[in-house]
Amino acid sequence: MFEIIQTSVRNNTANQLRGFLIYSGQSFFQVLEGPEDAVSAVFEVICKDPRHMNIEVLRDQTIQQTHFERWAMQRIAVQGGDDWAASLGALEEPVREAGILPFVEEFLGSSSAKAA
Repeated sequence: MFEIIQTSVRNNTANQLRGFLIYSGQSFFQVLEGPEDAVSAVFEVICKDPRHMNIEVLRDQTIQQTHFERWAMQRIAVQGGDDWAASLGALEEPVREAGILPFVEEFLGSSSAKAA
């Protein structure tokens, strides 16, 4: 996982992409912001990678301002159960500003349920 994040930080910085990746077990939730062509290129790579399955786009929209400017790729590991709330604390304000907190909470709730 650390190698993936390091590569993502390097590539995302070069391509002006920002975002975060939350993972719990084998479930992942990722947000990417940046130039449309760069986001599309990364998504295409993700879709072609055989390690990825059941990919679902929850939101694809044009934004006027970035919300995750300081995060070339922020990694949040979630252990399951209620432990995710502490991890989410660092993301809460930017995620709330981006209007995606309900998606994150749904992901974390469903991941915790799967882990139980």
